[in-house]
Amino acid sequence: MMNQSFNASGVNTPRSARLWLLASCSVLVSLSQFPASVLAQASNPSVNEPESHGAKEDVIQSEVAQSNDVASSADALKIPARFSASHSSSQAGFDGITGIGGFIPLSQSPGENVTFLEGDLLLDNGGHLGWNLSLGYRGLNEDGDEDRLRGGFVGLDSHFTDESSFYQLAAGYESLGKDWDFRINGYLPLGESKNTIRDIDTDTGLQTSTGFQANQLVLTSVRERQRILQEEEALGGFDAEVATQLKRWDGGELIGAFGGYLLTGEETSLGGQLRLGTTFKSNFNAGVALQHDGIFGTNLSFSIGATFPQVRFQKEEEETFQSENEVAIRLRDPLQRRQTVAVQERTDREVFFERNVGPLRNPEEGNEADQEAPYRFVHVSLGAAAGDGTYEAPFSTVDEAIAFVNANPDPDSNANTIIYVDGEVL
Repeated sequence: MMNQSFNASGVNTPRSARLWLLASCSVLVSLSQFPASVLAQASNPSVNEPESHGAKEDVIQSEVAQSNDVASSADALKIPARFSASHSSSQAGFDGITGIGGFIPLSQSPGENVTFLEGDLLLDNGGHLGWNLSLGYRGLNEDGDEDRLRGGFVGLDSHFTDESSFYQLAAGYESLGKDWDFRINGYLPLGESKNTIRDIDTDTGLQTSTGFQANQLVLTSVRERQRILQEEEALGGFDAEVATQLKRWDGGELIGAFGGYLLTGEETSLGGQLRLGTTFKSNFNAGVALQHDGIFGTNLSFSIGATFPQVRFQKEEEETFQSENEVAIRLRDPLQRRQTVAVQERTDREVFFERNVGPLRNPEEGNEADQEAPYRFVHVSLGAAAGDGTYEAPFSTVDEAIAFVNANPDPDSNANTIIYVDGEVL
C-alpha cells in the first residue's frame, strides 16, 4: 500500500516536495534576519554605483575649484601694462614738472618676479622737454617668516634748457617688505656736465685825477672792469631713504619716509628729506616732501598723479586677496627715484680794478734808463712861513726857490724844474 501524506490544505504532497518546501522556508526565515539595505545590495549590486560615482565627482570638483583658485590668484597677480600722468612742483635742482609715463612688463612669473621697462616724457614749467627710461627687475625672496622684494634698475635721463642739454646714468637698489622699505639710487652725469651761457666783460672807462705831492704833480688813473659769468651745471650724487606704512584703508595707504642725498659738482652738498606719500581710490596718488641742502636751500614740494589701470585693488573681495599677497602685489609698484637731471644755474660776478699812479713826465727830457724824466715843482707861497719848497711846505719868497734850484740842479735837466708861485708858473 502506498504511503501518503497531506499538507495543511489537504492536498496530497509527495515526500520530496515536502522536504523542498521546508528548506525554502528555512532560507526565507534566515534572509528575513538581514537588514533591508544589505538585501537590496545583494539583490541589485548596481544600487551603490551612483553613490560612489557622486563621491568621485565631489573630489574632482574640489580639485578643480582649488585649481581655479590657483589660476585666479596667478591671474590677479599678473602685472598689466599701464600708463600714468603726474605733476610735481619745483624741487632741488629742477623746476616743476608735468609728465606722462608708462610701465611695461617685459617678462614675469606672477607673484614671483618681473622684468620691466618704465619711462616718462617730461615738460617743466619753463616749457623745456626731458625724459627718463629705466630697465628694472624685482624678485620675491623669503627672509625667515618675512617675504621681501629685492630688485634694481639702470636708467638714462635727460634735462634740456634754453642753452644746454644734459644727460645722466642712473642706477638703484631697493628692498621692499611688509613693514619697511629701503632704497638707494645713484646719478652720474654723462658728457659735458657744465655749459657757459654768458661770459661778459664790461669796462666803466678810465677815471683820472691829479694832485701835488712833495715836488711832483702826481697823476692817478683808475680803470674798473666787471666780469659776469653765467653757467649751468648737471649735478651727480646719490639719494637714499627708509620708508614705512603709517596707515592703510580700502583702496589706499599713507607712507612716511626719511632719508638723505648728496649733490656733487663744482659745489658739493649733503641734504636731508622728509616725505609723505598716499594712494587713494587705487588709481590716484599724492605726496609732499621737505628738502634742505647747502646749494638750493629749503624746498617744500607737492606732487599728484593718476595711474590706469590701478596699481592696487579696491573692492572688498579683492582687498582680502591683496592682504594675503601684501608683498607680492608690490611687484607692480613704480620706481621711487629722481625723475630728471638736477641742474644748478650759477651766476658769478667779479670786479677788477686797474690803478696807475705816477708823476707828470716831460716827454722831451730823460736819460737812457728813464726816457721821460718827471717834472720837478718848487713851490713858493709868498708870505708863508719858511719851508723847503715842497707842496706841503713851500718857500716864502721866489729868491729862496731860485737859490734852491741853483744849489740842487735836476740830475736829468734843469728844463724839468718848474718854480710854482702861488698857483702860477714862474
